[in-house]
Amino acid sequence: MNCKNCNTKIEQIFCPICGQKTNTKRYVVKSALFVDAFQNLFEVNKGLVYTIKELFSRPGNSIREYIQGKRIRHRNYIELLLIVIAFSYFLEQYASINSANLVTSESIYEGTNSLMRSFVEFSNENPKLYMLLMIPLNALFSFIWFQRSKQNYIEHLILNTYKSSAEVIITILFIIITILYSDIAVLKIILGLFSTLVMAYSVWFYYQYFSDFDYKRWKLLGRSFLAAISSQISVGLIIALLGSI
Repeated sequence: MNCKNCNTKIEQIFCPICGQKTNTKRYVVKSALFVDAFQNLFEVNKGLVYTIKELFSRPGNSIREYIQGKRIRHRNYIELLLIVIAFSYFLEQYASINSANLVTSESIYEGTNSLMRSFVEFSNENPKLYMLLMIPLNALFSFIWFQRSKQNYIEHLILNTYKSSAEVIITILFIIITILYSDIAVLKIILGLFSTLVMAYSVWFYYQYFSDFDYKRWKLLGRSFLAAISSQISVGLIIALLGSI
């Protein structure tokens, strides 16, 4: 058989050229939750810098290749997410202002019910936890919008975990700005720009990832945009509906 990473013909347990395991298989529930997720969690030889570079140079293509078998050079998806979240929490201790204070004001609560107010407060005050809770929902909607790709839900869960890690890295850049700068009015404008950047990154990620599955360009772009916004819209609608009951 040939190595899925470098295509070298192999007969051993590990590829003699790149070192990847020869039994790399498609992700299913067992491998995602119990084998790859934790067995290799603390392997220090995996490239953190390489994975981050790929996430911002060819994100969708790189992660699609990872899921299809080219895994030796990437950081584990759970490990990467834990690292970037921990680093962002560390930096927040030195920020001149809490980002939640930039988006929380009484004006955003006008005309909203108590449930919606509680939801907005929770998402603003706990953005990392909210992001983690949204990963399964993001995976569900990318699974719905890109059914033709034949990716199973676990594969969607993994690709959305990598996408979320990249989005946390983008927010880390904003945290660094809040450490160096403290003008609230300017920071609110910058926060809006970063929020737009995160949305644009999501569309770019989905567009690249699913570009290899025979979608026409404009349909692919439309589905990528819908996959990026569907979870936020659905949560907002559910909260509004429950609050009106």
